[in-house]
Amino acid sequence: MPGFEDQVQNIVSVAAQIARAQNVEPDATVLENASPSLILSGYDHEGSPYYALTLEIPIQTYVQIEHSRDSVEKLIFNRNRPIIRRYPGSWVSEVIVTPVLSTPALPSPRPGEGREQTEELASFWQTGFFRLFISHTYSQPHSKLLAELPERLLLDEVLARRVSEFDEPGVQAGVPRFEFGA
Repeated sequence: MPGFEDQVQNIVSVAAQIARAQNVEPDATVLENASPSLILSGYDHEGSPYYALTLEIPIQTYVQIEHSRDSVEKLIFNRNRPIIRRYPGSWVSEVIVTPVLSTPALPSPRPGEGREQTEELASFWQTGFFRLFISHTYSQPHSKLLAELPERLLLDEVLARRVSEFDEPGVQAGVPRFEFGA
């Protein structure tokens, strides 16, 4: 006989069939649409494992039961107990109903948007290097620390090179800049 963990889909399927035969809603719909999984929660005093039965359901189904989710979880927990009895060494301690995690839909780009824009690199940046700009007030203590930065980074196997004074619009002349690479 397959192990308890391997039977989770069958256990939930049987519970769904029973709920549907008894015409019990929303249990039947939740169980029919669920992607079940068992999460090991711990072990009892005899060393038997106990699990949380997680039922991931489509968002549309979740929205319909959200206001009564706690009671639905308890009803499904009780509905599964007779089915799980056949596995005496394992048991379910709780049922968790949760919406399926899905990739969020991205908004459609507006006309003229959505085109990939290539970033124009300043002449002093080399491709393939990590770019870091360190801004500071130019005072004596900071200048000393900044001057030591490339040497300290070399100890961490990071290539650092001081890039000095570039005549570039928007860049303050005389502020030290560094290029870093691996």
